[in-house]
Amino acid sequence: MEQRGPPLPVPADADAQVDPVQRLAGEVLPGIGRELGGDVPALALALGFDMPAAAGTSLVVIAINSAAALAARLGGQASLDWPLIAVFTAAALAGVLPGNRVASRVDASRLTTALTVLLIAVAAYSLARSLSGLA
Repeated sequence: MEQRGPPLPVPADADAQVDPVQRLAGEVLPGIGRELGGDVPALALALGFDMPAAAGTSLVVIAINSAAALAARLGGQASLDWPLIAVFTAAALAGVLPGNRVASRVDASRLTTALTVLLIAVAAYSLARSLSGLA
């Protein structure tokens, strides 16, 4: 994964400060979900959630994970790029209304298919970049 932005300061004993349960919940489980193609398709296809419930559940997990990461960063006196955070927050909020309109007008199976195609395209792109980096 590429480093974006300046590195955050990490205390020398950072690994000793992280509870193994926190590490599992905050790093390992989300990482597994990303490697398996995302949690929305997993919830929809493997566990039988309908698409709105899968997306909503995914968003709740993302919000909890983000809030926990922000709290940890603020507790560690890290400096955050608040203008950049504001831009991404505004963009996310700007996408809510049109996204809701599209989701309410398109059949859930089509949304699932579109998400599957998108994930396959991203995986193919990632594979191509990885293979080109090996050569």
